[in-house]
Amino acid sequence: MSFNIRQGRALDGHNRWYKRRDLVFEVIRRYRPHVLGLQEAHHLQLAEVLSALDAYGSVAERRYGGRFGAFAPILFDRGRLEAGRGGDFWLAPDPDGHRRRGWDAAVPRICTWALLRDKQADTGDGSFAVFNTHVDHRGKQAQVHSARLLAERLGAVTHLPRLLLADLNANEQSEALRVLLASGLRDTYRVMRPDEEPFFTYHRFNGARAGGRLGKIDFILCDDRWTVCDAQIVRDEFDGRLPSDHYPVVATLALGDPEVS
Repeated sequence: MSFNIRQGRALDGHNRWYKRRDLVFEVIRRYRPHVLGLQEAHHLQLAEVLSALDAYGSVAERRYGGRFGAFAPILFDRGRLEAGRGGDFWLAPDPDGHRRRGWDAAVPRICTWALLRDKQADTGDGSFAVFNTHVDHRGKQAQVHSARLLAERLGAVTHLPRLLLADLNANEQSEALRVLLASGLRDTYRVMRPDEEPFFTYHRFNGARAGGRLGKIDFILCDDRWTVCDAQIVRDEFDGRLPSDHYPVVATLALGDPEVS
């Protein structure tokens, strides 16, 4: 699951974090992802998610964004997976340097990565690489350059199956997504629904009424060592209320070919 949970310091009226956090917890419980990439998770939000959902461990390094910052953490089901090495890098010309805005970005942006191992793997040791990020919402150059940087860093771990969980802030027609697809990644949603009319994931708490001008900007991308069994945009509502201003996206994946024993 990739899920932008909307930063908890926003003054969103009846959609403020403390009024909708239980909805976020419930969506995660319903879908029970083994791997969960969150975007816009402030320290308090991440702590509350981990407290409410104690089956999960977390890889969360430095914060990104504005004055108070947020994490782009990778959560993992500790009963199924274990974490190995992890870290992060800035979406900027000097990705391993000090925090700063990259290119024409509005705020600093980061990518968190982790090596995870499936303890129930039937073949091999079950290890794979996960990257989770939140690309800038304003900088068009930053979106493309960030995609190139992500493709480069993902290319450094081609010995492992790879996943990218992302709020790209760029849609299916964007140059940023084209860069990532050209690097060998696939959009899990489009693998399952290649001919479906474009839908949107950012809705400003308005759900289907939003119209979706930006299109689908939230993605689970994978390389060809994964079999995509299912993929969805999660549009669950709770008495007309929505857990965030983004719909989360989910995918069911298998390492290799699930038909081969």
